[in-house]
Amino acid sequence: MKIVYVLISNENDTYYEQTIISVMSLRKVMPEAEVILLVDNDTFDTFKGKRTMPENLKVNVIAVNVPAEYNSKDRSRYLKTTMRSNVTGDFLYIDGDTVICESMEDIDRNMIIGCVLDKHYMLDNNPSGRGIIKRANQCGFHSDYEGKHFNGGFMWVKDDKRSYEFFNLWYDLWKLARDKGVTQDQASLNEANYRFNGLIQEMDGTWNCQISNRTGALQYLYNARMIHYFASYGNRGVPYDLADREILKSVFDDEPDHRLLEILDTPKAGFKSVCTIGNDLADADLLESNTFLYIKKLYLKHKRIFKLIEKGCHCLNALDRKLKK
Repeated sequence: MKIVYVLISNENDTYYEQTIISVMSLRKVMPEAEVILLVDNDTFDTFKGKRTMPENLKVNVIAVNVPAEYNSKDRSRYLKTTMRSNVTGDFLYIDGDTVICESMEDIDRNMIIGCVLDKHYMLDNNPSGRGIIKRANQCGFHSDYEGKHFNGGFMWVKDDKRSYEFFNLWYDLWKLARDKGVTQDQASLNEANYRFNGLIQEMDGTWNCQISNRTGALQYLYNARMIHYFASYGNRGVPYDLADREILKSVFDDEPDHRLLEILDTPKAGFKSVCTIGNDLADADLLESNTFLYIKKLYLKHKRIFKLIEKGCHCLNALDRKLKK
């Protein structure tokens, strides 16, 4: 199987470390997979010293010419939306902030393009739905096809005429979205799917188990093929230890962080020692709200004031119960 990663990176970020860790986990379960890494020339020039691509990972690095006017984020999106033209044959695309848990050799190779629902929800129930719809409207796009909005962090892509046409459209739509201030590639991905009348086939959530406080990932974790931990969120809303920059950076150390080694051995046990699990979408909304973040900041910086507010809330709850009686 051919596995494709995209990387734009320099010494100041952790994208290289994320990708290396993902490939390390991949090699544990798919040692014979052909791994292709698409980079720009600037990223390729940083592959020296500690950033030299480890030979034992057997990664085929391909440097692609990218428009000079693009910034780092745009370069990454450019490589991703044009990767079909730079890779021959069928392939599986995987984001760098992932850990591979199980072999993916048994994937359905008859699909033209396969993806998993974003956050494992239909759009109507997606806690991020308002932002998704807002970005789509900003570009004049449709946010979904028949209620499905797909995550672009995992994609099966068949060597088929329609997949080439799909990627050409995706790239054109991404350029249009970029001109309107939406630099992410997911809005354009889902608009392309709409225009192709739902070419993307929905895959089971185990293939791209998306970990954050706002996903339905828990039901897929036990059988997860891949964990997608959204490193760009940092520690906010990501109860997975690889979201920690220091743990990521330790991959270059003579003695890497013990949590990194443990996660590579047992990826499904990579969660923080304390995790908050919401019961419903209301919990998810509250945990990501500015109100919750402010209360948390108040708790951390001014615990005495927080305790007074907590006592006040307790009194209000008690009063409410009495009034109901």
